[in-house]
Amino acid sequence: APRGVDFVERRRPAPVLLRDVDDLHDADLDGLLADQMSYAFNAAHCVSYGMLAYWTMWLKQNYPLEFYCAALQKYDPKTKGFDLLREAIEKDIKILPPHPVKSGATWSYSKKKNALRADFLQISGIGEKTAEAMLEYREGHLDMFKASTLDWKTYTVVKGIGPKTAQK
Repeated sequence: APRGVDFVERRRPAPVLLRDVDDLHDADLDGLLADQMSYAFNAAHCVSYGMLAYWTMWLKQNYPLEFYCAALQKYDPKTKGFDLLREAIEKDIKILPPHPVKSGATWSYSKKKNALRADFLQISGIGEKTAEAMLEYREGHLDMFKASTLDWKTYTVVKGIGPKTAQK
């Protein structure tokens, strides 16, 4: 075996062997290892995160309603989303509570009102399945939901919504 191959076989993971190299010298091995160690994984990620930060800030500055609406769909307002809500309020964006007719499964926004509207999931005790059931019920009874007197008690017929949840 060429000089240095034994060293490589001991140091490398199993399937990678340098048996196909005819004449490998210690200097070549050092160069090979140096090339592998200089792999720019961290530099590539640095650039990627820098670009992500730039575009995130650009969206936040130029399309704040859309940005906060999308970000709140990802983050729970009780944790990271709380900081997002506070930032939105500092930018004079109104935060509207869930509404029996206007709310959906996720956060929404109104450019006219410069506001973000909370979704059904922001109501304590309501999970994804219950929120979906509420939307299905509402879509099935659209004529009833056009009335301006509609309140949360209408949803008590939906499985998972009791009188206590309707009061919240």
